[in-house]
Amino acid sequence: MPPVSRAFDFSGFSVRLHGLDEPCAAVLDDAWGLFAGDGGDPVLELEVNFEGAELPVGIIDPAPLDRTIRGKAIGWVSREGRVEVDERGRGQAVIGTGNDSTRAWGLVNLILPVLAWRLPSLGLFLVHSGAVIVRDRAFVLVGGSGAGKSTFVEQAAAGGAVAAGEDLNLLLYEGNRWWLAGSPLRNRLGPGPGRWPLAALLTPDRGATPALEPASRLLVSAQLQANLPYIGDCLGAVDGGAALVESLDQVPALRLTFAPDPAFVPLLEAWPD
Repeated sequence: MPPVSRAFDFSGFSVRLHGLDEPCAAVLDDAWGLFAGDGGDPVLELEVNFEGAELPVGIIDPAPLDRTIRGKAIGWVSREGRVEVDERGRGQAVIGTGNDSTRAWGLVNLILPVLAWRLPSLGLFLVHSGAVIVRDRAFVLVGGSGAGKSTFVEQAAAGGAVAAGEDLNLLLYEGNRWWLAGSPLRNRLGPGPGRWPLAALLTPDRGATPALEPASRLLVSAQLQANLPYIGDCLGAVDGGAALVESLDQVPALRLTFAPDPAFVPLLEAWPD
C-alpha cells in the first residue's frame, strides 16, 4: 500500500505529514479531522517512517524523554521513536511498528514538543490552558494539572460559551494584538480553525461566589511561563520566545473565582471590549 500524506490547518499555519500508512492516517483523521486541510505557512513538515521494534499496545509516554538543541534545530527522543527538524521546521520522524493507534499517538507526542519549539518564531505559544469564546472573544485560563481547566471549560459551555480547548491552546501575536488560534492539540472541542481576540488571561481561584478581579501581573506571567510545555525551561534558547512573553503584558490579567457551575459566565460576558 503506497504511503499517504496529510495536512492540517492550525488556523493559518500548516502541519504536513508525509509517509504515513492508511491505518495511521485514519487515526489522525479521526482525531484531527475538524482541522483537515492546508492552512498556509508550514510550521512543521515531516517525513514519517515506521521501523524498528514493535510498540506495546496502549502504552504511550506522556512526553518525550530526551531533547537535543542545535542552534534553531531541535531533536526529541521518546520510547515510541524520535524526531529531528531543522530551523525551517522540516525534518524526519521515525516511529516504531505495531499497533496503529499506538504508532499514531506516539507520532503526535513527538509533534507536540516540536511545535512548542517552532511556534514562537512565528508569533505563537502553545500553552497549558482552558479556553472559551464569549461574545466572539477568547478567555484563557492558564494552569497545569488540577488547576480547574476542564471544569472552567465545561461549565462555561453549560452557560452558553463556546468551548475551544481544555488542555493545550495556541495563542497568536499578530497585528499588535493577541489571539486565540484554534488547533486540534489534545482537543476534540471547539469550532475548528479560526482566530478570536484574546480578552484576558485568567488565573483560577475556587469559591462559591463568582468574581472577576485584577490579578498580579507577576503571578500571571509566572504561571504562563510555567505552563509553556517543553520549552519553559529553555525559553531563552527559543527563537522569539522572550519577546512574546513581554508582549503578553498588554493582555489583561484577571483572577476568576468560580465553583463547578456556570454562574461566572455573565462576568465574562460583561467584561469590556
